[in-house]
Amino acid sequence: MKTRKILSRILLYFLAVLTIGLLVRAFFNYRMGEKLEAYIGDRQAEGVAFSRKALMPECSEAENGANLWKAAEALFLREGVNVNTLRDTMEAFFHGRSLEPDLREELGAMIADNPRVFQFIQEAAEKPCFRYGDWGKNMYDIRIPDAVKMINAIRLVGIDAVFKAEDGHVYEAIDQIRWAKLFVQKTLDEPLLITGLLAQANMKYLQTCLMHIIRGRDIDTDTLRMIIQDLNPELWREKFVRGIQGERIFLLENTSAVLDGNMDILDYNLGDRIFFWIMRPAAKADVLWAQKMFDKVEYASLLPYYEIKDSHKDITQEIESIPWFFRLSGGLFPNFSSSWLKEAILEAFMGTGQIALACKIHKKQEGRFPENISRLVPDILAEEPLDPFTGKPFIYKLSEDGFVVYSVGSNEKDDEGRATFQVTKLVMEKDDDWPWREIIKK
Repeated sequence: MKTRKILSRILLYFLAVLTIGLLVRAFFNYRMGEKLEAYIGDRQAEGVAFSRKALMPECSEAENGANLWKAAEALFLREGVNVNTLRDTMEAFFHGRSLEPDLREELGAMIADNPRVFQFIQEAAEKPCFRYGDWGKNMYDIRIPDAVKMINAIRLVGIDAVFKAEDGHVYEAIDQIRWAKLFVQKTLDEPLLITGLLAQANMKYLQTCLMHIIRGRDIDTDTLRMIIQDLNPELWREKFVRGIQGERIFLLENTSAVLDGNMDILDYNLGDRIFFWIMRPAAKADVLWAQKMFDKVEYASLLPYYEIKDSHKDITQEIESIPWFFRLSGGLFPNFSSSWLKEAILEAFMGTGQIALACKIHKKQEGRFPENISRLVPDILAEEPLDPFTGKPFIYKLSEDGFVVYSVGSNEKDDEGRATFQVTKLVMEKDDDWPWREIIKK
């Protein structure tokens, strides 16, 4: 009898504790839900996009350049393309090395096999919008362009332009680089981080080819000014931020589905499902943390790298040290460190390009290259571009046969303009400069 009373009391105590626990969970679940809804409502009122519809422009089938890229995708690599050859060629162009005759022949064969691919890319560049995936689906079901095919197709377009310039068709080559760049910018209509990273890589390849085409050649002033206008870091940065906005929506859609009880999208087991039911208030706090973190990431991504590189470190550390029970953000929140670095590298390419082209204009007007970059302002450049890694002027050095202008890169050290085309670390130890070398051909 006594044992039964003890067991009854234990059961009553257990039920009381369970009831109190459930009431506490319900209270905090309600309060965190209120905070999350209030935050999203306030940010929506400020114009922040929390839905795909708000982020994606209207794009009819006739206006959609992605349909043309899909046609190019189906054709490209059908006969096979030596990917290593394309990669090594781009690195050779970057370092100003000449190509062996047999390599040129191989590349020429690749180009000859893909004329329709080039045509489709050019036509896609002229379309007003680019929507590859079905944005009526959930974001985790949306298809994206084949990254490998797009990278290698753009590489081949750039190599073909270089060969055209070497054959004397310089302005046709420049025009080809310009429409290829326009196509790459159009792909940023797909607001996902992966498409932004893909576009960064492609713009770097095209800028390398443009440098190879222009340096050492006499180009008319109007064309040079037109290309300078194309190299707009601020405009590019704004477009790139749309990918971050897309990631915000992607994470919100997935986490909201989990909060609504749909665990299948994350393939969680029974233990995870029980955990998330119990920890639902913490999961809502997790979602709120992630959305506020996206505010910081988006703000940091709109500013030059040198202005917020310390913030980059703080944000990265905060992301890496999230609480263990923030299981949703821990599995879904991207690490933006590499994206920021690649964005800064691309802007270094743009800045050195603007200065180099302006120097060529100065030489046409004055008969010589300028003594320093400040001589280019304001007649040729509205203002002096700054090194995105330091916020200081790019390094500019004259020589008897031309000049070199370069960014000091992530290590912020002057490596005398030496650089490597392959970036393997967030901070390279040496040979990290990003140069444009202009050599007068005799």
